[in-house]
Amino acid sequence: MPKITYRHPTQDELLPACRVMAGSYLDLQARSGRKVPEKPDFKETPAAVVHMYKTDYKGCWVVYSGNRMVGYGQALMRGKQWYLANLFVETRAQNGGVGRELMKRCLNYGRQKNADSFALCTFPYNEVALGLYAGFGIMPQYPIFEMRNTNTVTRRIQPTGLHIDNGNSNSSILRINRLEKKIRGYARLVDLRFFAGEPDYEILDFYRGPKWVGYSVIHKRGLIAPSGAIVPKYLPDIVTESFRRTLKYGSKMSIIFAGGSNAQVHNRLRTLGFKIDSISVFLATKQYADFSRYIPAHLALF
Repeated sequence: MPKITYRHPTQDELLPACRVMAGSYLDLQARSGRKVPEKPDFKETPAAVVHMYKTDYKGCWVVYSGNRMVGYGQALMRGKQWYLANLFVETRAQNGGVGRELMKRCLNYGRQKNADSFALCTFPYNEVALGLYAGFGIMPQYPIFEMRNTNTVTRRIQPTGLHIDNGNSNSSILRINRLEKKIRGYARLVDLRFFAGEPDYEILDFYRGPKWVGYSVIHKRGLIAPSGAIVPKYLPDIVTESFRRTLKYGSKMSIIFAGGSNAQVHNRLRTLGFKIDSISVFLATKQYADFSRYIPAHLALF
């Protein structure tokens, strides 16, 4: 039997790690009886994966069986929040304790950094993973709905009264960071600066008259994530204007991750043509995010 080894990867190993993640995810979909999406053809490592590696190299692990990479894990520290961005193991390497050992190594990164919470997102139908995380005290907290709009039907989007400014300035980023500490539970200035520096992302500031009411980060290919509001009533309008902005870029699909506690946001998304594509669950050792005012980032970054 090939020897199992664990180590921190080089940056060049991130691309094969992405392929391990994709293969593991597609296999999970097939074994769960779900529609298997087309396998992504990674030509280069996504910028977000490189960003997470650079900010938290010591929280990043790869697993090899002999000379073959079979697993990948990435833990992040944002303030005192430990967050598991990714943990994937090839099917052929599962059931041998590889996933548990990989999880232990990612958890140790948070313990060494004195984390006061541990959290992640996963699929509710992945019972093996739920059992693994529960064994470490990381329990289900909230559902998160991945909602999609294929942007094939032209709809009249009613005016919201909000106006938008560019949010990429340093003062705007610092203000968003202060809000995120309240609504996300933990600040993460390093990620906001990453969004501001990437050409495919745009940070938007929203105002009702002279009053700043929240923000949104959009990807020019249609991802709306994250978004936040100073009070819950502004979040549906922020989501609406973010969607309107993605349409200007001609994206073929818009995607948003909406927490299950904000019915107003869900109702607004449905009127805009969004439908639930899949459900994830947010797990944590304690409650801290205010989903009535917060739309998570891509679930690898929360």
